Amino acid sequence: MSAVAAIDPRRHAQAQAQRIVETVNVALPSSVNRRVLTLTGSVAGEGVTTVAWTIACALAQDAANRVLYVDANFDAPASERLLAAPAGGSLVSFLLARCDLDEAIRPAKDEPAIAVLASGRGDAAHVGSIMDVQVEKAIGLLRASFSYVLIDAAPPSDSPFTLLLARHSDGAILVTEAGATPRDAVARTVEQLRTNAQRFLGIALNRRS
Repeated sequence: MSAVAAIDPRRHAQAQAQRIVETVNVALPSSVNRRVLTLTGSVAGEGVTTVAWTIACALAQDAANRVLYVDANFDAPASERLLAAPAGGSLVSFLLARCDLDEAIRPAKDEPAIAVLASGRGDAAHVGSIMDVQVEKAIGLLRASFSYVLIDAAPPSDSPFTLLLARHSDGAILVTEAGATPRDAVARTVEQLRTNAQRFLGIALNRRS
């Protein structure tokens, strides 16, 4: 299991996030010039949102990048606190073609250069009805509209939907809290991502404690 990079949210976090981006860019084929990345954890509470958001902020420092943060964690959504006003749609409604992308996204409250696609309150019950072809089509639309798409997803053990997202992303990154996450849980999730994701890019160590 290779580490993509370590990130400490308490110091120089964006510089560390930039190193993750550089590592990812090397790992992906040069033909993939618009990147969709799924970030997930082995268990809840590993700081996936912190790492995904920090990477998004690092990318947004380059004005040439169009950056989208996708909240795909229905059990612990972060998008509500990131948005100044609720969006007219959500990830699930967009996947089910109930709204256009422009309706579903909003600029982030404190980082207007980053667009946010919210998970949607109460939408978790509809996730099971989403088919593979719908995810493939939706991610294709996101890729066409943004330079980088960061998908903040729940642990696969909590939501099999994460593996569906990872299958159609350009790569998957496992966020692990350094020194805290059980090794067997990490190994199990790594195997799931290697089996189901388009590419497993490695582990990002979250050194927050």
